[in-house]
Amino acid sequence: MSEVVTETRITSRPSLGAKVCLVVAGLFLVAAAYQMLVPLSVTVGNGGRFECRSAAQGPRTQLAKSTCGDIYRVAEARAAAFTAAALVTAVGGFLTFGLVRRREDAVPAPAGETVDEESDHTDGSESYPDSESHADSGETDAAPADGDDEAAGRAAVDAADPAPGSKRGPDDHA
Repeated sequence: MSEVVTETRITSRPSLGAKVCLVVAGLFLVAAAYQMLVPLSVTVGNGGRFECRSAAQGPRTQLAKSTCGDIYRVAEARAAAFTAAALVTAVGGFLTFGLVRRREDAVPAPAGETVDEESDHTDGSESYPDSESHADSGETDAAPADGDDEAAGRAAVDAADPAPGSKRGPDDHA
């Protein structure tokens, strides 16, 4: 009998907490971009407003330099603080929550059959190969799709046993 060799691969994805941290870090980056790109203005002595350019553009004339003063540096400092917060949130999220690693077993297709890349089925049909074998007879496949009979047996035993510490009622029997 020929032995089926399975190939395994380990896939890594960010955990849910790391994904949330990435979203928050993205929001911090949006805030940093806003601080750099929004037009700035200052109130002058007579109550009017002087429109300065954005922090990314900086002052264009000597009048703008003297009237707007340090408003450009304040906006740049805020943008730098938001960028630093984004970095700390993203890196901290990955250090705290990490990646979810999962081992996947890949069973090669039997000799002579090709794998259709679009449907991931060995014969190109739109249904799974295991479901075709019982389609005409009306039987159903009781085994799990991945063939792990031991895990299915443990799940059935766990479902039959009560949780530790739970009390059985007078009508419940073991």
